[in-house]
Formats: sequence, structure tokens, C-alpha cells
Amino acid sequence: LEPVVLDWFAQGGKKWPRSGDPYTIVKPPSVFRRDKPWQRASADGFVYLPEAVIDVTINGVAEKALLYGRKPDALAEVKTHGWFGSRGYSLSEDGDPIVSVPPDKRIQCAWYMALYQVDVTYLVCLIDTHLKRTFTIRRDLEIEALLLDAADRFWHGNVLADVPPDPDGSDSYRK
Repeated sequence: LEPVVLDWFAQGGKKWPRSGDPYTIVKPPSVFRRDKPWQRASADGFVYLPEAVIDVTINGVAEKALLYGRKPDALAEVKTHGWFGSRGYSLSEDGDPIVSVPPDKRIQCAWYMALYQVDVTYLVCLIDTHLKRTFTIRRDLEIEALLLDAADRFWHGNVLADVPPDPDGSDSYRK
């Protein structure tokens, strides 16, 4: 569903609850940092606002093109959930709309913003086949620093050192 949801989100209007002109969304490459090989990502989309797109004519054919060298305006990350998977999203007292994002989704967005050096991620959620929600997540340098520090410590202290992590007391660890 990811390409379909991205297309709906890009169009906005009746396709997705979002105001404004259509966005252009481009699939970004999977990337990693050479100095930190553990820092990898494969975001779902680079979002370009309408002002990043120009009309051009190539061999007599009118087309749309992105301005050369333009940094993406945001990232898009798609999540599709059934009822069970949507339980991590907090609802307002009347049950709608969803008012907060599960921590694992927030961490994923922070990770991607750090690597792609983008300040906004649109978390685009299709929940239980009919609830269409977009969460605007802004870059938080404090969360980013904590996350990257924890990953770096795990990489050097456990992966490269070939030392299993300490037990965390969870059921899944015991299994």
C-alpha cells in the first residue's frame, strides 16, 4: 500500500485530508554514513512542496521537473495499520482524532531526519483501512543526539566487541 498511500498524500484534497497544492514525492535512495556504518536508512519519500517544481518543455513535451539541487522540504514515512496495530496511537477523549504517535514511530522519524538532514517528517498513517492521518514531526536535536549516542555505544560495545547485550528482563529476551 505504500505507493498508493504516498500518491494519495501527495494529491491531498479528496484523496487525503491535507490542504494546499499537490506535493511531489520522490523515492530517496537507501543511505548510510561512511564514518558511522551503523547509521542506515531507507525513507519512504522525499517531499517537495509545489515551489520546488517547475514546468519545462523537453522536445516539445511539457513536463514537470524539480529545481536542480533542491534539498527535500520534508520526508514522508508511511504506516498502514489494522485496528490491533493502531493501538499505540493515543486518541482524544472522544476517540478521534489521534493525538500522539507511538514512540517507535517517533524514533524512526528522528533516525531518518538525522541521516537525511531534513527538519520535518510527515508520518502518513492509514489506520484500519479508512482513517487517514498525517502527523508532522519536527526534528528534535536532543532526541537525535540521545538516539545516535545509544546506537554508537551499542555498535562499539556489543557488535564490534562481539559481546551480547545485557539481559533486559523482558519476556522476549527470556524466550
